[in-house]
Amino acid sequence: MKNKKFEIPSESMADFAEALAESQLENEICGKDDDENIIIKVYYEPEEREQMLELMEWVEENIEEED
Repeated sequence: MKNKKFEIPSESMADFAEALAESQLENEICGKDDDENIIIKVYYEPEEREQMLELMEWVEENIEEED
């Protein structure tokens, strides 16, 4: 099983959680970083790659533009 770590600003966590729920990928909250971002690990199998790519695209469109 592969995994990817996301660092999500706390103010965007509710929207990210909704996108994560739609992806139906296994995940866990790992804590916060020094910038108060919430660290989420998302686990996926090779056959779930499409869901992971959609989630990564959501982050690019909704999180990284805010920086």
